[in-house]
Order: sequence, then structure tokens, then C-alpha cells
Amino acid sequence: MYRIGEYGVYNNNEYKITKSMNGETRILTKDKSLTDDGFIDRNNSGVYSKVVQPEELSDVYQVVTKANYRNGVVQIIGENDNQYCIAVLDSRIAKELDIPRTDKYGYTKWVKKDELEVFEEKKMLATDRKKSKGLDR
Repeated sequence: MYRIGEYGVYNNNEYKITKSMNGETRILTKDKSLTDDGFIDRNNSGVYSKVVQPEELSDVYQVVTKANYRNGVVQIIGENDNQYCIAVLDSRIAKELDIPRTDKYGYTKWVKKDELEVFEEKKMLATDRKKSKGLDR
């Protein structure tokens, strides 16, 4: 499984964080056991969301899933049963790793999961409720 985006802790559980067009902060989960009465499945998609105040969140961080591939570091941008889609922007790295150009500035390739050593990079945005209050999302 790969993750990309902003995540945070609400009531001691981790959730993906999004911001709606009207500025509301929402937390998301597919795990029904992590929901309470405030969560709803707006589109019958199995994704439950809840509007929260930013100060209700702690340990807010940005997550990007990356992998070591053929002695280089790539970002994972897609997944199916047995493969990840990897991507790089640097043409030199793409050439070294044999990743073809797929658009004007990007290079992507589907590779078997067992060819990669997957890891996550986390960048902390806030570590306590007071800091979370002032975050721009």
C-alpha cells in the first residue's frame, strides 16, 4: 500500500486529511471501526469523512511513499495487485533507471513490487493541538 498526502491524529487514530472547497478540514478513513456518529459516507464509496477543527488534530504530517529501485530513489504514484507505478522528474535519473518518458516532464514505469524496497517519507507539520490550529491546508 502506498500513501501520499496529509495525515494526522484525531482521538489517537491516524486519518488522511483534506480541505473542502469551502475551507472545512475533513478527516477520511475506509476503516469503519475508526468512525463515530460524526462520520458519513457521502458517496456510498466506503470512504467515511468527518469535519473537524484543525486544533482537534495532533501530529499532522505530509506523507510520500518512495522506493529504492536499481540504486536510485523513486516516488510511488500508483498500485495494482502485484505492481507499483514509479515516477521521477529528473531525466538523468530516469535514464539511469531505464524509466521511459510518459509526459512532457515526467517519467513513469510499472514494476513488480518485489523489485522495490518501499519506504515512507514523513514531514511533520505540527506535533500538538496548538500548532495544528494555525496550519494552512
